[in-house]
Amino acid sequence: MMSTFIPQLQPTITRCSAIAPNATTNVPTHAQSFPTPCPGAPVAGTVPLNDTENAQNPCTARTDDFYPIGLSTISVARQLELDTIVLTTPVHVHTPTAHIGLIHGVFVGQPMSALDTALTLQAIWRQPISIVVYVQLSPHVRDLVRRAFLDRNRDANFGAGTAWENYVSGQSLSNGPIGRDLLLGCTEIWGIEHVSLGGYSVVHLA
Repeated sequence: MMSTFIPQLQPTITRCSAIAPNATTNVPTHAQSFPTPCPGAPVAGTVPLNDTENAQNPCTARTDDFYPIGLSTISVARQLELDTIVLTTPVHVHTPTAHIGLIHGVFVGQPMSALDTALTLQAIWRQPISIVVYVQLSPHVRDLVRRAFLDRNRDANFGAGTAWENYVSGQSLSNGPIGRDLLLGCTEIWGIEHVSLGGYSVVHLA
């Protein structure tokens, strides 16, 4: 797997996939309170799996218990199903409130399985965030990452605020922000669009 996750580095982006008329929305309960979702989020039009009749309709949402898919562990059964979904890179990564980045393949437009996409997100989930990456983020996204870090460590036995200040001052810390914070605290995949209304692939996290 040679894919790369590129966090959103600019404050504005091209409009992401819009919600299709009559599309079934698959939203986690805790995400329903967000006041202003990003265009195309959360989870509008997930991929129909093992359904050849509806294979060309990316806005048919699953109604069974396939979602959510936890990034911490992905079962073998789900890995097998994810491996059958072909996505086009770059894959847009959404949370219920923001477009947070792109997953690129080795070359532009390279086909990539949903499994490789999920494994890419899983790989960065626990990795430390380089301060070099953090300072390139837009001010808005930097603030979201900071909030995600502080929220994740709310009950920790160390001073999260102090740890954050040490991190942004350039110190290398074992308890600094990780990929989970870069994904704005999201721990699960709640939908995958192999071809969204915008003509590209989208993974919805929450």
